[in-house]
Amino acid sequence: MKGSGTKRLAALTIPFFASSMVVYSLLYKAIALSAALGVPASYVEATMSYSFYGGAVGGIALGYVADRFGHRKAMVLAALIYSVASMVAPFARSLASLSLLWTVVGFGVNAENGITYALVVKMFRASRGAFGGFIQGLYFVGMSADALLSIFLRNVYAYFFLIGILGILTAILFMLLPKSEPYKQKNEGSVINYPKRLILGSLISFSAFFYTIVLVTFIPLFVKGYMITVLSLEGFMCFLIFGYLSDLFNRSAVSLGLQLVGVLFIFFAITKTVNLSFAFAGLYLATSFFSYLGVWLGEFFPEKVRATGINASLFVGRLVGGLGPLIVGYFGGLRIFYLYMGSLLSALLIGIVSSLLIMKALKRENIS
Repeated sequence: MKGSGTKRLAALTIPFFASSMVVYSLLYKAIALSAALGVPASYVEATMSYSFYGGAVGGIALGYVADRFGHRKAMVLAALIYSVASMVAPFARSLASLSLLWTVVGFGVNAENGITYALVVKMFRASRGAFGGFIQGLYFVGMSADALLSIFLRNVYAYFFLIGILGILTAILFMLLPKSEPYKQKNEGSVINYPKRLILGSLISFSAFFYTIVLVTFIPLFVKGYMITVLSLEGFMCFLIFGYLSDLFNRSAVSLGLQLVGVLFIFFAITKTVNLSFAFAGLYLATSFFSYLGVWLGEFFPEKVRATGINASLFVGRLVGGLGPLIVGYFGGLRIFYLYMGSLLSALLIGIVSSLLIMKALKRENIS
């Protein structure tokens, strides 16, 4: 049993790590790609937004495939999609074609992630939040791995090929997961039968995505050098810690506490009450309610529609969260810091309202 559990753990975490490397790999070869395409590097970096749009669609589409035809088939398909698209990326000869390819990458990566959360809810009972926080924290690890690989592997074609082939090879591990039986009920198998849970899930998803994506996208403008690496390490550790705490206590209560901490540190940053690097440490800590988001959403829905329900809830977060960097970047101008902080504050306020509504719903509909 222990051996089986170890294999299943590897089958969930290693492909998730590989997918995190794929989706952020673009950022670390932005200069090389910009030279090939004849556009500013910032345009290439902005292409990341399209991965969230693709993910919004892919999550719904492949989440449905997972619920109807089995999780393993959907996850293998997702891995093949994002891996092949990433390997083709350096051959793009226009910004439009690169944007299309990264939309396809997001289609696969985000769909696989949503199905992973559904499996975590199914396979784990007492430590869902802790494990969910660990796998979500792998995004920080994946970005670090991309950065190191880009230093040692300067050839852009070899870089994307290696990352893409890693995604394909790790997909083999999905065969170690328990085979899931597709649900075929006609009257009970639709996620629209749970409208309240879908609305609450979409609200908290919007808050988590918009806050976290905007925060990490623009932090290099205000924090320099090694401090960004320190904050990434902090983010990974906080994801582990608060994922665990969400298992011990009510998830919505833990989220509410983190969101209030975020509001406090936004006030500190705007008023310059503390050093800006310290303020950002508090803002990174507040991202931790994202760590168990997928697991939390999975608990909203019964197993027969779980993968679809998770990805439907994440749809809003991916769609609007992906738009966040474009809003701040294009409309911030010389006062970008204040639009940046205002955007973070707006996301947290929506999160606070969502957490309170979910706490209220706990008593009525047994949403955990």
